[in-house]
Amino acid sequence: MEKASHPNRRSSPRVSVSLPVELCILQPEHTFTPEVHKALATDLSEGGCKMRCSHITRDEYQRLLHGIRLAKVAFQFGEDRRVDTRGAIVWIDYHDARGITPSYCSIGISFAFTPAALKEEIAKLQTGTGTGGE
Repeated sequence: MEKASHPNRRSSPRVSVSLPVELCILQPEHTFTPEVHKALATDLSEGGCKMRCSHITRDEYQRLLHGIRLAKVAFQFGEDRRVDTRGAIVWIDYHDARGITPSYCSIGISFAFTPAALKEEIAKLQTGTGTGGE
C-alpha cells in the first residue's frame, strides 16, 4: 500500500512573518528566574512558532539543550498590539557564523494554548490583512 505524501503534517498552517518577540525562558533548575531575550518570529501558527534570536550565547545555548525549557512569548503586532502566550521550547539550533556575521539561535516553540487574540492576528496574516507578514 502506498503512503499518502504529507508535505506539511502540521495541524495548523504556518504563515511567514517578521515579528518582534520578547522571549522569556524559564528553567526549573534556575528557580524559574526568567531569561529575557529579544527575538524575531519567522513563522507562526496556532500551534507554535519559529524564531531567530541573536542574543543567546553559546554557553546559554548549551544550558538550554538539557531539561525543561518553558517559555513566555510576547508578540508585537504593530505599535500598540501585544499578544502573550506560553509554551515550551521543543528544539533549538545554534548557528555559529565564525565572525562573518553575528551568531544566532533558531528556536521552535510549541504553544501550551493559543489565546483568541493570537488566533485573530494569525487569521489576519493568512488573509494578508495583518501586521507582520513578510
